[in-house]
Amino acid sequence: MEVHVPGAVVIICQDLYHRLLAPVKLGSYAPTSAMELLAVVFTALSVFGATRLKIAQYPVGILATILYSLVFVDAKLYSSLALNVYFTIIQLYGLYYWMFGGKSRTAAIGWLKLREPLIGDWPWRVVALWGSLAAATSVLVGFVVSKYLHGSSAFMDAAILALSVLAQFLLDRKQLKSWIFWGVVNVLAVVVYGFQQRLLVSGILYTGL
Repeated sequence: MEVHVPGAVVIICQDLYHRLLAPVKLGSYAPTSAMELLAVVFTALSVFGATRLKIAQYPVGILATILYSLVFVDAKLYSSLALNVYFTIIQLYGLYYWMFGGKSRTAAIGWLKLREPLIGDWPWRVVALWGSLAAATSVLVGFVVSKYLHGSSAFMDAAILALSVLAQFLLDRKQLKSWIFWGVVNVLAVVVYGFQQRLLVSGILYTGL
């Protein structure tokens, strides 16, 4: 029997996608999914690498954000979906900046000549300006998602989106104040994801972070 290879690959991928999103019970807790569990593991590894200023945080983090994008599509958290698409793209920039953003060569890996940047600390007035922009964006995106997409927890989900965009940008620029915004994001994420029946594990993860 002749098998159409591209069609067979699509069918296999669709079957794997649905299997990974199938509910998984963890004792008496609300069900999660294998895909979310994988996303949690890779996110924790990426954060661990970031706290130790390891460039390896980026490829691991990119894989985590791709998995989370699929989880949030299923959960209809559209702001968080957009956020993880952004994370996937901006981490490519972060990887480049952490490797080549410095002024002078710091190390070499084979033919790669690294120019790793120093840790920075932008003044509060600059960070506050970006924070105000993030707050305004939260309100605008929350309104659009609530009115037109009927998304879950639209305004808090939008706040996670806007503040995470800012926090990731600061992290990619090696700015110390990025961790303050990550702390706010974690609190919001615990509330939003904790009330999503299939996002309990992510709520626990953000509590720990």
